[in-house]
Amino acid sequence: MLALLVSLALERMEPEKERELVERARSSPQAFSELYEHYMPLIYRYLLRRTGNAEAAEDLTATTFEKALRHLETFQWKEVSFSAWLYRIATNNLVDYYRREGRRRETSLQDLEGVLRSPMGAGEEEMERVALLMDLVRRLPLSYQHILALKFYQGLDHDEMCEVLGVNKKTLSMKIYRSLRALRKAAAEAGLLEEGM
Repeated sequence: MLALLVSLALERMEPEKERELVERARSSPQAFSELYEHYMPLIYRYLLRRTGNAEAAEDLTATTFEKALRHLETFQWKEVSFSAWLYRIATNNLVDYYRREGRRRETSLQDLEGVLRSPMGAGEEEMERVALLMDLVRRLPLSYQHILALKFYQGLDHDEMCEVLGVNKKTLSMKIYRSLRALRKAAAEAGLLEEGM
């Protein structure tokens, strides 16, 4: 089951390259453009998974990068990456979106079509398992969905997740454990887990 989640993670930028581009982007629109080109698909996919609405995800992605550009001078390197800062901006935009909408948008499997990235060489049966797993994640409480999306779909490390969520490592570990436990229980009830998983 976890292998399916990990297989959906997207490629991340090398930390040294990211740092160099961010420093250059403070004075060079071209460098910010490189950051945008690399991170825009990741941020968009994250927001699309969370909203289930392509138009809303596009708007939220644009707002995220507009805010990042506007506040780039205030960004300070800590123990986390620039990408974690982008996810935090995106998450804050998402919270504002849900407040404006006044409801939680339910995502159907059709909304996820084109969002799932199939593992290389995966057959139809494996893709059905991935789709079922995505549906199970969607049915979890929103807080669990958020944890699983950051860890497995976006591939953030624990330091980055702590920065995005504003929690310490102990709290994060507890949240990850509870999220995975809830997903494992849902998967077992759906018959998705194989013997020994």
